[in-house]
Amino acid sequence: MLLQSLINGLSLGSIYALIAVGFALIFNVLKFSNFSQGGLMTVTAYIGYVAARYLSGMLDGVPLFCATLAAAAGAGAVLAIFIERTAFRRLRRSKGQPIYYFISSITMGILLENLVTIFASSNFYSYPTFFPSAPIPVFGVNVAVTDALMFVLSFS
Repeated sequence: MLLQSLINGLSLGSIYALIAVGFALIFNVLKFSNFSQGGLMTVTAYIGYVAARYLSGMLDGVPLFCATLAAAAGAGAVLAIFIERTAFRRLRRSKGQPIYYFISSITMGILLENLVTIFASSNFYSYPTFFPSAPIPVFGVNVAVTDALMFVLSFS
C-alpha cells in the first residue's frame, strides 16, 4: 500500500514538476511570468478532446493518439503565436513596464479559460482511452500505463 502511494505520488509529482519547469523556462526566456500559459493549455486540451472525438472514425491507418497529439499541438502553436502578437508584442516593442506584462498575461489567461467555459460549458469531459487500461504489475504493485508514461516522459 505504501509503495503504491509512493508510485502514484511520483507520477503526479512529475506532472507538477513539468508545469513548474514550464513556468521557470518561460520566466527565464521572457523575463516575465506568463500566466496565460494555463489558459493556453486549457484551450489546447479542449481542442485535443474535440480532435479525439471527431477524428476517431475518419482516420485509416493513423493511430488516434498521434492524430490527436498533432491536432492539439498544431492548434496550440497557432494560438500561442496569436497570443504573443496580440498581448505581448506591442508591450515588448514599446519596452513596457513589467506590471503591464503581468496584467496582459492574467487577462489573456482568464479570457481563454472563460471562452472554453462559454463554448464547452463547465462540464467534465473524458478523453477516449488511447492506452490499455490494464495495470502493469511491478514488484507486486499495480502501475497504470498512463502513470508510467507520464513518469517516463517527465524525465526525458
